Amino acid sequence: SAQCRRVPLLQHFGQDFSAPCGNCDRCKYPPEKTDASIPAQQLLSTIYRTGSRFGALHTFNVLRGVKHENVSRFRHDTLSVYGIGKAYDEGFWRSLLRQLISQGMVQVDYEAFGALRLSDSCRPVLRGEQKFWLIKAQLDPTTVTGPKSAGKLGKSGKSAVGAAKALTSTGNKLLDALRSWRRETASEQGVPPYVVFHDAVLAEIATQVPTLPSELAKISGIGERKLDRYGTDVLRIVLGNQ
Repeated sequence: SAQCRRVPLLQHFGQDFSAPCGNCDRCKYPPEKTDASIPAQQLLSTIYRTGSRFGALHTFNVLRGVKHENVSRFRHDTLSVYGIGKAYDEGFWRSLLRQLISQGMVQVDYEAFGALRLSDSCRPVLRGEQKFWLIKAQLDPTTVTGPKSAGKLGKSGKSAVGAAKALTSTGNKLLDALRSWRRETASEQGVPPYVVFHDAVLAEIATQVPTLPSELAKISGIGERKLDRYGTDVLRIVLGNQ
């Protein structure tokens, strides 16, 4: 969220709190923002033109003009929005989508496999009546903003960024494989990638290179539930990239 943290948190639980709290990191250290009204209109239009029936990855593929089987099958490569967002990479569109969701302009229908839906509050932006401001330097969800923060620390004492920089070429190859798996898994589940695992967790896996479930369970951020759900896949990727 580009705004006060308390506002979307309370809205999530059905409470209305429109005034900034003045105490969270967003209030104390306002992030630099840039006018992203045009990209926001492009993203909202793509959700609308594709019938509000598809998840984030398919929407991004249409936006970026990606030649994909599903895009062709649904004839979305014939839409006027096909390829209008090819100037930006997928990371930019994910960042933009997260902020549209945090402001309630886009909703995720998890019962419909993560289909993106437009809410009435997006209309002023879609019609060009209201600007949409995007955080200029979108930080990874695992980092902590503030003047002296160096990133959220795990058990290893390294930040996600620091751990990633310390990797060898083999570790980077493993990290890339883990990120690719996470992206595909998140797409199948219709959730943002960080819901599967944060970057800090993937970096720690690539650093520690666990080969047993007991070793994987020692990594910060991997509880019993995630170990049961993703442990086999993660270990398969680790063993396949040694």
